[in-house]
Amino acid sequence: MRIKSGAWGWMAIKLDLEKAYDRLSWSFIHDTLSHMRIPEQLIAVIMHCVSSCSLNILWNGEPTAAFSPSRGIRQGDPLYPYLFVACMERLSQLIDADCQAGRWKGIPVSRGGPRISHLMFANDVVLFGEASKEQASIVQACLSEFCKLSGQKLSTQKSSIYFPLILVTAPWQKCATLWLFRRPTTLDGTLVCQL
Repeated sequence: MRIKSGAWGWMAIKLDLEKAYDRLSWSFIHDTLSHMRIPEQLIAVIMHCVSSCSLNILWNGEPTAAFSPSRGIRQGDPLYPYLFVACMERLSQLIDADCQAGRWKGIPVSRGGPRISHLMFANDVVLFGEASKEQASIVQACLSEFCKLSGQKLSTQKSSIYFPLILVTAPWQKCATLWLFRRPTTLDGTLVCQL
């Protein structure tokens, strides 16, 4: 982000999802596959693979009785990264809907050029927007809706927000109040706040 004068600017939010694979709701996976118009018979096969697992826990060196989880997908199975990415695409669709409605204001790449609202790679998510209380509210509402639907939870200890240093005084304080950010620190000309 370029340093500029003025009372407003842009923010970037690096999100960390708590136990992203383990918290994914099975009903959300089913809904996502239906949303993708995958045939119901194939969805039934995929959901059987997801829901037919059983787990044991070692307790004092002895395995407990097997039990079945009610959510989450196992890491290591070749199918599950695709399911996870498909489910994360639903967050991307929520963000895109807010952008198209003019509520979410992404960062312009150039004058008159396209705007970037988010970047995703598996469970790594970076969000971009105008550094204002209104934008923070829109981002928060979008993330809350996604977490409610999917069963995901944001890790407030590992998520961060980045502002240009010019915003130390005005808008970031309003955003910080809304998000309940932790102590800010500076890093290479950028203000960093832990969520």
